[in-house]
Amino acid sequence: MSTLDAKVITEPSGAWNAAQSLTSISTTVSTAGEDISSAHNQVASDCTSETTNAALSSLSSQRSTLDALSTNTTSLATALTAFGNSMNSIKTRLAQVVADAAAAELVVSGSTIHSPDDTDDTSDEKYETKKAKFDELKETLYLIRQDESSAHDTLISACDSLKSAGEWFRDKYLPTGGVGDASKMAGWVSRVATGAHWGSIRAISRFQPRYPKGHPNAGAFMRVADRNKMGTLRTLWAKTKTSNWVNKPYTRGTTAWKVQQGVTKAAPVLKGLGYASAGLSGALAGWDQYKKDSANPSMGEGEKIARAGTQAVTQGVGGYAGGWAGAQVGMTIGAVGGPIGIAAGGIIGAAIGGMAGSKLGESVGNAINKGWHKLFG
Repeated sequence: MSTLDAKVITEPSGAWNAAQSLTSISTTVSTAGEDISSAHNQVASDCTSETTNAALSSLSSQRSTLDALSTNTTSLATALTAFGNSMNSIKTRLAQVVADAAAAELVVSGSTIHSPDDTDDTSDEKYETKKAKFDELKETLYLIRQDESSAHDTLISACDSLKSAGEWFRDKYLPTGGVGDASKMAGWVSRVATGAHWGSIRAISRFQPRYPKGHPNAGAFMRVADRNKMGTLRTLWAKTKTSNWVNKPYTRGTTAWKVQQGVTKAAPVLKGLGYASAGLSGALAGWDQYKKDSANPSMGEGEKIARAGTQAVTQGVGGYAGGWAGAQVGMTIGAVGGPIGIAAGGIIGAAIGGMAGSKLGESVGNAINKGWHKLFG
């Protein structure tokens, strides 16, 4: 049995009522801030002492806190109002789909539209017209659900924008007891290892570049004359390669040497952790896509799985590739500050590149997923 479900999932009134309540709260908070400001000015004009200065500082701090709270509350109210407007538009469009189905003499049960293929009447002269209309409404309904999903994403982004830097860092990088903790821990192991490795190089190594691959003397240490011709950018790039650093005499057995040896031996495992972290991040992206699509009653299970798998692959690969590229650029820039700069640049560059790559992967995945709809549709 083939049916279309045009039911309203999110009522706009809920968002509008929440926005109205938040607007009222924002006004109350703003008024409280103005009262505190008045008290501040009164105290400042009547009293002068160390105690008074402390009180004035406290009042100023409270006013700033209330102002920030009022601003954020207003921003959230605005986002909820816009979301309610979007849901109201979705509701109107869904109602129109049902009305168009009824006008085309398709069988409609509440918000469910039945395909003309479901009827036992094979002599219906309007079958072709009804089937064409059913297919048209199916595509219209798909576009409506896509707009509905985009409105939800916009509201989520608006809420995320109100997070402090600390909250953003916590959610992005610190374990929170969620399914993404394994990926976060793998990332931290890699970062700690990177910092330890370059820290040990700084302590006991010196820069001595080798000829690169493709050179007749590849792998051998460069002659001074050739080294002087390298130029700034090429030198910075060479400094990001651990093979171009050699340990100073009499450093064997030191703590830095032991750290260096340990990280070198663990390199294959750390590389595997990088792949695993990217894979886990991709899997989580796929799971998020599946959960989002599960709210769409017009989408079949096969299409949901295909869309989830696509996002898992594109975001996983995009995140890994972006992280690698970002790390190379970051290390090269950081090389100006020596081994510690290389470590910091690599870690920061990998984080920025990983996020950018993942976002690009998401865009690619969205484009591919449109093709899945045509295939399953």
